[in-house]
Amino acid sequence: LTEAVWRRLSNVSSIYGNPYVVIAEVKRLYVDFNRTQACAYDDPNAAPYYAEYHAKVREFIDEMRVRFPNSPKFLFSIHGTAGVAPDTAAVYIGTNNGNTGDPDTSIKTLIARDPNTLVFLRNLFLSQGYGTQPSAPDEVESYAGGYMVDTYGSQNVDGIEAFCLEV
Repeated sequence: LTEAVWRRLSNVSSIYGNPYVVIAEVKRLYVDFNRTQACAYDDPNAAPYYAEYHAKVREFIDEMRVRFPNSPKFLFSIHGTAGVAPDTAAVYIGTNNGNTGDPDTSIKTLIARDPNTLVFLRNLFLSQGYGTQPSAPDEVESYAGGYMVDTYGSQNVDGIEAFCLEV
């Protein structure tokens, strides 16, 4: 799933080069990289995988902040929606309630630049044939984003624009 999204983004982002990608090759059942370390796994042997994953994400974010200091930078934490009752959405967008003006939003600096950011993002998915939720400003709470959005979002001094995409 993440590779397919990465390939698609690579086609539309050629002006900046290929997007960075970090893919967990461990099933979420064993290590949930979208949780704090204390909650991410039961087996201590998983600790190095967790640490390596987050170190790579941090490395890429830091590199993007240096390479593109005045341009928006995005993190998409991509998850599958297996087990979700089918509806019209193909993509659930989570930003820790980014369009409510919440100071803790993971897309704080992007909203400050352009309050219509989420409208643009929804329209981008719609133009590619993907329905989105939320279709209105309020987010579906269970898809508002987790550890990745909280840790790496632009509400943090060293963060970037972070979205949770449930596909």
